[in-house]
Amino acid sequence: MLEELYDEGKDRIMQLLITIKVRMRGNHDPRNKVTEVCPVFGPALCTDSNGAHHTGLLNFPSIELALQHFESRGVHVTRIEEVI
Repeated sequence: MLEELYDEGKDRIMQLLITIKVRMRGNHDPRNKVTEVCPVFGPALCTDSNGAHHTGLLNFPSIELALQHFESRGVHVTRIEEVI
């Protein structure tokens, strides 16, 4: 069953958990995190909105296109995981 997802030549959209690194906003205290709208993936809430790393669930046809999308905007991608 899972093998069908990986047959080459099939058109599909992948759900990807993408973590990016951004410049920290304001004062960042890892022991006193601020929960508010995510500055990157809002309107979703974020439990460390002043932090440097933010993760979002996004849809792309491939990991390569996801990387190209963010890197073309000068955003550093630290991790991508496919959700299956």
